Amino acid sequence: MASLLVGHFIPRPSLVVSPSPVDQPICKAPFLLRPSSHQRRLRHASGYAYLQRVVQTRAIGFDLGTETGKGTEKHAENLTKAAASMLLYQSVLKGRPAQAFLKLLLFLQKGRIQDILEAYGDLYSSLAAGDHLSWQDYLLEEVLIGKFNCFARAAAKGELPKSSPLHKAAAYDLDILQKLAVAETTLVSWVEDMSRSLPQGWPAAAASSGPSTKSQQEACKSGALDLPSDLAAPGFINAPLTPQQRSAYRANIGGKWRWAEALPELQYYYESYGFGITAASSTLKWAGGFLEVHTPPTGQNRRQADTGQSTCTDTLVQNTVNFLNNTDYESSMLISTGAPGSAVVWDSYLQEVAPLGVRLVQLTSADVTQLADVAVTLQQYPRVKFAVVCASMMCSEGSGAHAALHSVLTGGDWPDNAILYAASPLTVSESISSCFSKVL
Repeated sequence: MASLLVGHFIPRPSLVVSPSPVDQPICKAPFLLRPSSHQRRLRHASGYAYLQRVVQTRAIGFDLGTETGKGTEKHAENLTKAAASMLLYQSVLKGRPAQAFLKLLLFLQKGRIQDILEAYGDLYSSLAAGDHLSWQDYLLEEVLIGKFNCFARAAAKGELPKSSPLHKAAAYDLDILQKLAVAETTLVSWVEDMSRSLPQGWPAAAASSGPSTKSQQEACKSGALDLPSDLAAPGFINAPLTPQQRSAYRANIGGKWRWAEALPELQYYYESYGFGITAASSTLKWAGGFLEVHTPPTGQNRRQADTGQSTCTDTLVQNTVNFLNNTDYESSMLISTGAPGSAVVWDSYLQEVAPLGVRLVQLTSADVTQLADVAVTLQQYPRVKFAVVCASMMCSEGSGAHAALHSVLTGGDWPDNAILYAASPLTVSESISSCFSKVL
């Protein structure tokens, strides 16, 4: 900090005691006043300290240093502006961890240490609750999900060329996200800049990251990505990746000098595995007008469940394979499970078809009335193959479910990328069964 020796007329100066006075100004400048005669007498008086009147200056070209936390505040301000400038991947910052990170940046600019610590704690706990290895790991996973992202949607539909304005916007966003992927150790150092009296042990604990659970440790055991040299998209969306494969994709993007360099591989990912909920799981359910991830209860496999009664599970599996190959398949099938030999082991069916890329969508009997909405939703994923299953359909003639079946299945509104299997424990009327292309 530069200091200037000035005369008595400077208002409200601070006093600095110098035990070893020197016969020159603290800094040389032509406009400085020379010491008064009284000051010179004090200087030569033996045993007396030399009193200097000093003011601190900041804008005349000296090496002035920085105030505590000022650099951190500037970093936080720049990152906040960068986050607000994104063009396509805004949804990456909508989750709880991202919102906690943005709050942390805001409080770092305001310098309120209690709010800073609470925001960092929220970020840390939300990452742990979501089974994420780090803040960067969370950002890269959200990039792969591609929720509400028109670049991801266009690629998944097979409508995106190798170069377009969307590529420039996506590349910009990836570089911004790379800047936002601040390491936990750096975030902790910023917090330390704002307060030197943090609780003992907090910095070391808050900076810790990495695999904490067995599932995370298994997911980290990922090898190199096996990508085709031409990155040619498959005919339809493949089965979702395993946790190990997703980890490899995140490592591939995060290992680039610039994340934007991974844009070709990212486009191939969306073209091959989809985006949003269809890229997350092979088992979905219809809930409240939307698709949701569904975790079916663990059941017996087909070999264990078979007690000697033949089932029609193999028939459904073969029809699904034909559907994927677009050869001689039935778009809708009704199974009367009360008839001998017509039992279906649905978890066994799923084990057979999920690796092939089929997404199983579960409907309840009440959901059949919303079949038209289901059809519209599935049409939004034209390269994803769906098998819609209603495992226990209760439908009477003239009911809302009957009207929905007749309207969608016979009216030409059922999408080409989906098949429908409905199982009924009751005998259904001829008018209901006629809605289906085949009855078992």
